[in-house]
Amino acid sequence: MDKNINTFVMRLKEWFSWHFPELARIITDNNIFCKAVRLIEKRDNINDELKEQLAEVVLDEDKAQEIIDAAKISMGQDMSEADVIQVKKFAERVVE
Repeated sequence: MDKNINTFVMRLKEWFSWHFPELARIITDNNIFCKAVRLIEKRDNINDELKEQLAEVVLDEDKAQEIIDAAKISMGQDMSEADVIQVKKFAERVVE
């Protein structure tokens, strides 16, 4: 089961990194990464208003600010709404 979960996380990181490549460098823990992706959904949603919720997920206020700062300058490509839905569902399944 752990092998399958790790494979799913690798795929999720791969897919989401096309959109927000900096996140995988900032969050190295697989479970926290999946929870963050589930919360964020897409890079455009990341702002100062999300900081408190993001800090709860990543367990570090400084890391939450680092994610917000990285989202502002990220060079990742845009995601369609269909992709956002699929990535979020995949993150939810991994967390469960």
